[in-house]
Amino acid sequence: MGFVYNQSPAYLVGLLSRLFSQAMSTRLASHEVSPAQFPVLLCLWQKDGQTQSEICRRIHVEQPTLSNTLQRMVRDRLIRKEQDSNDRRQIIIKLTKRGKALKPILVSSALEVHHLALKGLQEQESNDFVRLINMLIMNLESDISEDPLLLENAIDCPLQSAQNMKNNKAHKAHKTHKSKKSQASQEVPRAQNTKNNKAHESNKSKKPQSAPLVLRDIDIVRE
Repeated sequence: MGFVYNQSPAYLVGLLSRLFSQAMSTRLASHEVSPAQFPVLLCLWQKDGQTQSEICRRIHVEQPTLSNTLQRMVRDRLIRKEQDSNDRRQIIIKLTKRGKALKPILVSSALEVHHLALKGLQEQESNDFVRLINMLIMNLESDISEDPLLLENAIDCPLQSAQNMKNNKAHKAHKTHKSKKSQASQEVPRAQNTKNNKAHESNKSKKPQSAPLVLRDIDIVRE
């Protein structure tokens, strides 16, 4: 089966995410909350008083992105920042009264979008969908530390061919490593031989030279 972009998991999951965001945006707008702020609120509703690093790990966003979101949430009176009483270097993020009061309204809106998206699916189908999505997430998270395939080499390849390309790449890397290790082992005696040769040349150059021959009267034999 060839690669069809608009039927690929990446395209469909991305489209689904945008549609979820749009559906939530229309419901959050009347409460002056953005879709980017909603995950932070959900995180703090579960556990109020967290550091920025903790929130980053929980909702899987980068520090700079979250920093901008938190600044807007402070401006919109959804959260406040306080110094940690035990460690004044740490900043703790806490909900304001307004942030806490919005919980029942916004959670209800999120559940409305959730049920709308799953309309027509049986409970088992919904559970299977979530299970499969989590499986895709785990697969990609395990791939983060590996070198990616070049798109131009993989775009038209079946999955097995793409895997073969990755295996070949790993084999070449292993072969290169062995070659470098072999070269390094050969360099040791080569370097030693070079050192010995230099020492020999040095000793040779230091060897006393014979005095020049001087003919004296007694050295001349006349017939």
